[in-house]
Amino acid sequence: MMVLFPYSDTWKIWFERLKAVYQAHLQDNVLSIEHVGSTSVPGMMAKAIIDIDIVIENRELLPKIIQLLAEIGYQYMGDNGIKDREAFKPIDEYAPYDQLATKWLAHHLYVCPQDSQELYRHIFFRDFLLKHPSAREKYNQIKLQIINEIGNEDRKLYQAYKDKLATDFINQIIEQGKI
Repeated sequence: MMVLFPYSDTWKIWFERLKAVYQAHLQDNVLSIEHVGSTSVPGMMAKAIIDIDIVIENRELLPKIIQLLAEIGYQYMGDNGIKDREAFKPIDEYAPYDQLATKWLAHHLYVCPQDSQELYRHIFFRDFLLKHPSAREKYNQIKLQIINEIGNEDRKLYQAYKDKLATDFINQIIEQGKI
């Protein structure tokens, strides 16, 4: 079932807790850890799944990052067809493993080199939505339109519709930023 939730301040708290575990384990192998996606933007409706981009200096560091993330419970999934955005899947609800055996909120974890176009898109779109309430509202309307059209029973169908309907909107915003 696909459910959109109103923004919750707890999403930021969950991100900060996840970030602390990554920073402690990955240490100086990363440049930054970014909270992206709708859960990073107050006022946005979201699926309550935290999206995280770990930024590395270059692709040469990827094998080491794959190993380090495996140590705390992540399986490397490849780029899933998106250049320079490597996906990692928690092998269970306790990944990343910490000393408290925390049962984590659902999250998507990606590793991107600092010059990744997908990383740029994630950060630019997040920052644009943070600064422009009308864009947040429009993006929320797109999401609600999809739910109204297809219902909330099929998450994959929702994602396919969102990719189709939201892509033009997102691309227009990204193009504005390149001017």
